Amino acid sequence: MEGGESGRMAYRQCLHLGAQRRGHLVPVLFPGGGWQSVIEGEGGGKEEAALFRLREERGVKLWIHREWEGEDLVGLLRGQIAGGPPDPRVEMVPTCEGSRVYRIRLSRGVLYVKHFCYRGPVEVVKALIRGSKGERAWRGGQLLRSLGFSSPPLVARGKRISLLTAPVDFVVTEAVSGLRLKQLLQDGFGDRLGERGWRKRDFLRTLAFTVAELHRRGVYHGDLNPTNILVDLEGDLSPAAFCFLDNGRCRQMRRVPYRLRLRDLAGLNHPRLPAITIRDRLRFFSLYRSCLGGQDPKEMALRIYQRSVRPRRRQATRT
Repeated sequence: MEGGESGRMAYRQCLHLGAQRRGHLVPVLFPGGGWQSVIEGEGGGKEEAALFRLREERGVKLWIHREWEGEDLVGLLRGQIAGGPPDPRVEMVPTCEGSRVYRIRLSRGVLYVKHFCYRGPVEVVKALIRGSKGERAWRGGQLLRSLGFSSPPLVARGKRISLLTAPVDFVVTEAVSGLRLKQLLQDGFGDRLGERGWRKRDFLRTLAFTVAELHRRGVYHGDLNPTNILVDLEGDLSPAAFCFLDNGRCRQMRRVPYRLRLRDLAGLNHPRLPAITIRDRLRFFSLYRSCLGGQDPKEMALRIYQRSVRPRRRQATRT
């Protein structure tokens, strides 16, 4: 088992790699010996909002990044809002229920448009009170990027939420290179890491420290699972190699309660994949615990098993 001082030293090394890679996470030694990551070069709040212009198309409020204001993108989005004829540059991407995703190929890059669906007036009322699904996804992406974590760069957002007309709610992001963590675990995990000269132990250590840093910064993801993490296999093995997707449930608090941390960890560790052994999972929990504390890794694994596997077994028995 790895933990204690060795775990904290590796944690600092991971943060240094992240700083070298993206210039976001910069470890600073504060009086008293505590380590904290501060941000350089990534603005949030007003600075982030200043990068976008607001316009209106067919009653839909449309925020577009200043660098993507060309009529090429606006015309494509206008066609999607109006339900016009299909464009050869736009193709539909398979996704889960509750949303539609399109891939747009432009001369300067590839974009993804995610339309959020609303099932009945109850969900529309919730959106009017709590904010739309697209708005929450937008804020979640802004939050992660402002704290130095990787998430797809935001390009545009459209919103028209009303009980009188059909809701329009979408977010546009730039394409991010990488392989989904779930696919990586299913498709020759050891071989793919070996091609990059990475060891499985180092990979799991970096992932554990990245999730620990997320929680240490007071961020609860809410939808943390291997499908929602992209792994960049082209760069260094650092926290910047993990890109978080589907950030609509992200929220920041003063301190993430242990039960919510377990919920994130349960989502990440639920799939039964042969590439990850019980020893790998215990090592992951041990490394996570060395950064934030908590229960013994075996107790943590048992709690996560009780939270995720047993309810699914009961549901399968009923059906």
